[in-house]
Amino acid sequence: KESRTDVQFHLAALRGDCDRLRQLLDTGKVHIDSRDRDGTTPLILSAAMGHTECVRELLVQGADPACSRTCGHQHVARLLLAAGAEPDHVRQDGATPLFKAAHKGHAAVVVELLKYKPNLGLLPNGQSALHGAAMFGQLSCVRLLARRSGLTLRNCAGHTALQAAAAARKNDIVAYLRRLEHELAT
Repeated sequence: KESRTDVQFHLAALRGDCDRLRQLLDTGKVHIDSRDRDGTTPLILSAAMGHTECVRELLVQGADPACSRTCGHQHVARLLLAAGAEPDHVRQDGATPLFKAAHKGHAAVVVELLKYKPNLGLLPNGQSALHGAAMFGQLSCVRLLARRSGLTLRNCAGHTALQAAAAARKNDIVAYLRRLEHELAT
């Protein structure tokens, strides 16, 4: 069961109240990586809301960077990666940070992750980041990944990113990947 202090700690992280975070940490009554009933840590909450100062403070205080999500915030991704967050960390659903950023269209986060040379191949979920971006119509992310990932990589269903985009009726992605295939073939 969560204590009242734990709840206050999580709320401070969610709201971006760094002074309150520090105050609660100074009491010694909260654990830096405490989880609420959903398994969410204060670092996850601050990162999800883009509270860079709180993310930085939690990391300085010893929060585990692996217990985080960037939720599309490039500056948060940069902080977490610099603090040692694993760019190829595989979630329970088989996805990695790159896959999640690509399929949600967070191109700036994809750029940050690519600096750390993450896995561009198939993931335990049977997809690649390129497939995820293609299926969900994230053209900016497809452009970042297509030349690096290779256009012939097939997912668990045996489809290339082009075929996955076509099946999902993402016509702008299909057109881009066809142009790129033609360009690379000549």
